[in-house]
Amino acid sequence: MSHEFTGLELMADLYDCTADLNDKSLLESLAKEAIKKANMKEVQMFVVPFSPQGIDLVSILAESSMIVHTYPEHKALFLNIFTCGRKGRPLHALNIFASGLRPKKINYIIVDRGGRRGLRVSGVKHVKGAQIFRSHT
Repeated sequence: MSHEFTGLELMADLYDCTADLNDKSLLESLAKEAIKKANMKEVQMFVVPFSPQGIDLVSILAESSMIVHTYPEHKALFLNIFTCGRKGRPLHALNIFASGLRPKKINYIIVDRGGRRGLRVSGVKHVKGAQIFRSHT
């Protein structure tokens, strides 16, 4: 079986999150919901809390991977999602994290990878809060 050599990579920085970024169960729950809403399938998830604070979450997906790094001391986190093929919808996943963590600011970029044209960047987007993503759900 051959798979198309193409994918989307989303990289997002969420700032001034009002939710608790040390809440392991919240992050796991958001990740599971994000994976489902983004039309992806979880293979295995690893969640590593750090002392005195911070959590890393890595989810191996049938479509590729999702990684979350929290920085509670800055009320911020990094989110990376890579989806092989065209079925995954990483903006839907970002919407779930934005709704659940309630950041005041989000910067994100989407890179269209592979295919005949190679890398294409959609440009950096700067948005305030989560309301902008309603159009993507």
